[in-house]
Parts: sequence; structure tokens; C-alpha cells
Amino acid sequence: MDEEILESNNGEEEIIEEDGFSYEYPIFDQTNQEITNPDLTKGYLRKEYFTVHRPAVPEVWHYQVVSFEFNDGEIYTVKSQTDPHIKIIDAEKGIFEYQNLAGEKPRIVVSQVITTIVDQPMIPAYDNTETFYRYVLYTEKELADKDFLENGPAMLSEAQTTIEDLLLLIAELVGGNEESDEEEEPSEEPNENEEPSEETNENEENSSEEPIDNPEEPIE
Repeated sequence: MDEEILESNNGEEEIIEEDGFSYEYPIFDQTNQEITNPDLTKGYLRKEYFTVHRPAVPEVWHYQVVSFEFNDGEIYTVKSQTDPHIKIIDAEKGIFEYQNLAGEKPRIVVSQVITTIVDQPMIPAYDNTETFYRYVLYTEKELADKDFLENGPAMLSEAQTTIEDLLLLIAELVGGNEESDEEEEPSEEPNENEEPSEETNENEENSSEEPIDNPEEPIE
């Protein structure tokens, strides 16, 4: 029975990327070679379909003798197609004769009943959809992305821990510098080269001109 592939299409509804899956369909690589043990660390399985046109199967049948009727009205029923009384003239056209065996009285056949027996019923033409898995290799970029998705959280966690430690160290350093700056602020000391203000001079003059309230009496 001839088969004709009419159409092939890619399915996206089922993607298999983990081991331990029970494969219910055959697996083919990208060169259409069947494989049995795909490496799912390097690729994935995608369910695909292809349509096969199956032509009609014709009915198969043959003629068969049911009975013979003789001129005396007697009817002989055939119990098996291997009956020695049956002589096949043309099986395809359904032509048979009754033959008398040795020792039997001659009989003249006036009619016979022929029937058809179906050996194979007719099967109409139809299109059949076959399912299989396509093994598709990852590209280099897909492998890199897959590695990041699998190992990224752990790597990111370690990176965050390192950054937090670094930020804490920077904060401690910044805090220490601010305290040092406060301790090193200069004290306000007078400048020896700075001239005294007029107010200071006036105060000094006033203090020298003040009278003595209680002068000492002269000693006699």
C-alpha cells in the first residue's frame, strides 16, 4: 500500500527538556534519523506531526458454489469448496460444473446457486496524522541562557552578599572619616600679629583714669 506524505508541521504545545520522560512516540533528529536516547542537556524534544495520505483499498472477494439443482428436482448442497463434485471452469467469472464421481448415477444439472464471499472489505482513502518527537539542539546562546537560568540565582546570591559586605565596609570608612574631620577642626586662637581693636583700647584707657574712691589718709 503506497503512502504519500502530504504535509509536515511543527508543534509547540509540548516541549520536553527533562530526563525521565516516558516517550510514547518515536524520536527523530534534525536529519530525520531515528534516535532512542536523546541528550536533553544539549537539546530538547518538540512534538511534531506529519500527514500521510493512504489510498483506498479495494474490496477483495471470490465466487463460491452454494448448491446444484438436478433435472429430477433434487438439490445438492455444497458443504465445502473442496467438494470433489465441484469442477472449476472460471473462478473469476463464477463458472462451475457438477461432476459425477465414479460409481454414481449420472445427473443433469439444470441450475446452480452462486454467491460471492468478501475476503477484504473496501477501505476508503484517508489522511492519517502521525505524531513524533523532534530532537532539536540548543544554540550557543540558548545554552548560555539555560546555564544562567539554572545557576544564576546562586551566582547572584553570592554577588549580593559580596556587594553588601563592600557597602558595609564603605559605610564604616565614611563614618570614620567624618569623626576624624570633627576632631581636627581648628581652635579659635588669637593672632599675635592682629592689632587690638579700638574697643579694647578704650577699655584699657577707662580703667587707668578711674579715681580712687577711698584714698589713704596721710600719716601724721
